[in-house]
Amino acid sequence: RTCSGTSLRKGGRKLKISQHTQYTCSFCGKTQMKKWATWQQRSQGKMVAGGAWSYSTPSGATVKLAIRCLKELR
Repeated sequence: RTCSGTSLRKGGRKLKISQHTQYTCSFCGKTQMKKWATWQQRSQGKMVAGGAWSYSTPSGATVKLAIRCLKELR
């Protein structure tokens, strides 16, 4: 046990930082992706359904890799 929830505050801080960081748009390469209800880039109107706290998830990366491999087979 820690005093006054130190480990909880540290974990919450990590999530808050990753949520409010601007990520690189996969469509145009600008660093303007922000978290609203979904991940959005306001200048182009692009929306991405990513993870709850981060822009991309490990399972999403696996799916992108599988799709790219299938496209190369054609």
